[in-house]
This record gives sequence, structure tokens and C-alpha cells, in this order.
Amino acid sequence: AMVGYHLLTQLTSFDKSLNRISDVCWFVAIPALATTTLSATIGSLGLENAGLINWSDYLGIWFTWWLGDSMGVLLIAPAILTSTKWFQNPWAQVNRTELFFFFLSLSLACITFFTDFFGYTHGSKISADEAFYYFIFIFVIWAALRIRQHGTTIAILMISVFAILGAVDGHGPFLANDISVTLFKMHMFLASMAIVAMLSAAEVEQRKQIEDQKMIEEQLIKNEERLRQAQQIVGLGYFERDLISESLFWSDEMFEIFGVTGERPKLSNKLFLEFVHPDDREKVIHAIQKTLKKIKAQETEFRIIRPDGVVRHVFTVRKSLREESGRPTKIMGTMVDVTDEKLAKDALKESEEQFRNTFEGSHVGMTITGTDGQFLRTNQAFRDFVGYNQAELSNITFKDITHPDDLQISLEDRSSL
Repeated sequence: AMVGYHLLTQLTSFDKSLNRISDVCWFVAIPALATTTLSATIGSLGLENAGLINWSDYLGIWFTWWLGDSMGVLLIAPAILTSTKWFQNPWAQVNRTELFFFFLSLSLACITFFTDFFGYTHGSKISADEAFYYFIFIFVIWAALRIRQHGTTIAILMISVFAILGAVDGHGPFLANDISVTLFKMHMFLASMAIVAMLSAAEVEQRKQIEDQKMIEEQLIKNEERLRQAQQIVGLGYFERDLISESLFWSDEMFEIFGVTGERPKLSNKLFLEFVHPDDREKVIHAIQKTLKKIKAQETEFRIIRPDGVVRHVFTVRKSLREESGRPTKIMGTMVDVTDEKLAKDALKESEEQFRNTFEGSHVGMTITGTDGQFLRTNQAFRDFVGYNQAELSNITFKDITHPDDLQISLEDRSSL
């Protein structure tokens, strides 16, 4: 058994869950056939060399030995190999009521067909309707389709135990005058059942994996389309640079940001830097180098020049991906065109500057007050006129500097605003 498992793991990509058809085939070929043949040959030769058997009995001893070993491998080993699934709540996806009725029905069928509990086997006599015993295949197919490989191997083990105990007790469909014939008939039935059951369960599992993979791929396509639409709506571009192959990827929005239409050029970091405004190129190179040295995402705002000569302002967020050793392997990030926001911000700044110059340079006294009459801001002409500095005016209201005879008029004028 150890030799067979070692050969399986060394020569093939064997998975002990037996959820692939190739795993079942390799399991049957190596442990169940090859290693058991080797074991029976070595064991029988050992008995002959020790003088315990004659050469005339060698073939019969070898055949009996091989039948026992191969039955043990085919019927018991699969349940042991898949036993790790039992501790991972393997029945979570199985209907508990169906599971109960399956094992109950299987137990009753085994008791009926392989023992004399209900008198079906008529003592030590084989029933005339011997073919009816293949009704048991319904249960292994049921197991393969509904309770997967770990349930199938348990069902195989249950059927084998009942069949062997029944044969030992002199009941069941496998009895013959010669014990070798009995073993052979029982082995062929149980081996056929086990192989068909495990192959069926593996086929079901592989189909489920294909369907799951297909669903994942379809969901991934949907998510990518949603992401693409979201990026298109907000004008968000995505880029990725492979530092090992020096390849560069741009999303469709990146080409739109850079104003690239028609045939798309071969992307490279050199081409990207050619798009960057000459006055900002050094700034961008420094930002990229900083991204390679730091784990946190880095933000940069710079200008690009489109092929038509139009200058645009862009904002990027970059982050490097690293190996376990810390070596950076990729730079990925997003880019958005902030030209409109930049122009609006500059226009607002210019407007504020013009207001400030007009306010401070005016020869007419001007003030900005709160709703409570507090002086928030005053220009120099006003301060010269009332004889207070800004600090003093900040602690009083217009009522404090208005003549009492004019206060009521000032309040009425203020309330009408």
C-alpha cells in the first residue's frame, strides 16, 4: 500500500479526493493492480522458498493472495483516502433527509441480498434470480450522483462488508463449491461496482467543477463589463506595468485620456513618458521611482500632451506589487483627467485674487460683516475712516461705532437687505 501510494504521488498528479477520472484510473492501475501483483508474487515466492507450499500450488496461492490484496485496495483504501473530507462538513450540500433514506435503503438492500436475515437467500442456496443482485448498482449510482465521492466510497465499503460477511456465513450470490471461484465471483462483482461507482462520482464532480468554473468565468465577464462601464462613466483609466517583461497595459479609458484614436501604438514606458509634458517629466520619473521604493500608494498630478497638441491635466494613483522577498514585480494604478477641475480651480483662484485686489485697493471703505453685525473683514480705506485697526474691529459690531441718532436708521436699512 505504501509503495503504491508513493508511486502515485511521485509519478502522477494524484489527488486523494478521487474527484478526477484520471485519479481513479491511476488508483486502479497502480495500487489496485500493479502493486498488488507485486505483493502477491513476492509473498507466494517467499512461501515456496520457505517450503510452506509446493510449486503445483503456487498459482492458486498467488491468485488467492492477489484477490485479497486487490479487494482490500479497491474497497477499503478509497474510504480511507477520502476520509479527510469527513472533517470538513462534506454533507453540508446534501439533503439530510435524502442522506438518511439513502443509507437506510442501502442497509436494507444489503441485508436482503447478502444475508439470510429475511430468508431471501434460502440458507446456503443461491437464489434462482441471481441477476437481481445487480439491483445494488442503483445505490452506487445514486451515491455518485447525489452524495459525491466521499459518500460513494462509504457506500462501496458498506456493500463490501455485507457481501463478504454474507459469503463467509454461507449466504449470497457468490457461493460456489470452490472457495477460489467464490472469491473470484465476489471480487469481480465488488471490483466492477467500485470502479463504476468511483468513475461515475469523479465524472459528476468534474462536470460540477466545469459548471462552477463556467459560472465563475461568466460572473467575471459580467464584473469586468460593469467595471468597464463604471470606468467609462467616470473617465477612470487603469494601467499596469510588468517590471519583469517591461510590458504595459492600458484600459480603453487610458487611450481616451491620452487622445489616442485609430490604430493603437505598441505600449511601453518610453512611449508613456513621451506623452508627459517636458516640464513635468522629471516629476513623473521621480514619482515612479518613489512607487518602486514604497509599499503605500503614491499620488501624482501632472500634464500630458495629446497627439493633437492639446495639454491635459491628469491625476494618478500608483501602487507596486511585490514578491515575498520585497522585490517589486508590477506597478498598477488609475488615472483620471482633471483638466476641467484644474481650470475651474485656477479660475476660482484668479477670481478670488481679483476680488482681494479690488477689496483691498479700493479708496471706498468696504466691510464684510456677519449676521450679528460682527466685522469679519475690512479694507484699509474703512479702517482709516473709522480710526480702528482690524484687531479692534474684530471684537466689536457696527452698532458700537454708529452714532446713537443714526443707529435705528442703520438697523432698518440692514433688515431690508
